Amino acid sequence: TNRITDVAGFRLPTEAEWEYAARVGSGGGTDYMFSGTDQANLVSWYLGNSQNRPHEVGKKNPNRLGLYDSSGNVWEWCNDYYDSYSSETKVNHCVFEGTARVIRGGSFADPEGYVRISIRESEAPDSKFGNIGFRICRTAFH
Repeated sequence: TNRITDVAGFRLPTEAEWEYAARVGSGGGTDYMFSGTDQANLVSWYLGNSQNRPHEVGKKNPNRLGLYDSSGNVWEWCNDYYDSYSSETKVNHCVFEGTARVIRGGSFADPEGYVRISIRESEAPDSKFGNIGFRICRTAFH
């Protein structure tokens, strides 16, 4: 199905869901650079503090939703295929076709600027880099 709300069970978050969880968990109307703060070292593992390796989840501070490592540690796969943003307003927009998937959050191997909430990159779905992981979510059915 191409409707994310029809997916039963666990799945990758859409890019919009990923960003919402990272931003809202940062304090709603507060526009922090990282998930929960403007100080990367408090919430993320990045090139400046990671010893160039991933770390166990939960060793840094969570954001307001209780999510750890939305900034740094490993890039996170999103359900969407990568596409340029448009100026059109969309609600939980998801791109279902393409060659590379969206990854968000930055990693232990990236400089501090790449673990900001706003950074997005793309990677081929068959990528085997050791700095990419995933976070799962579940569609709520009523």
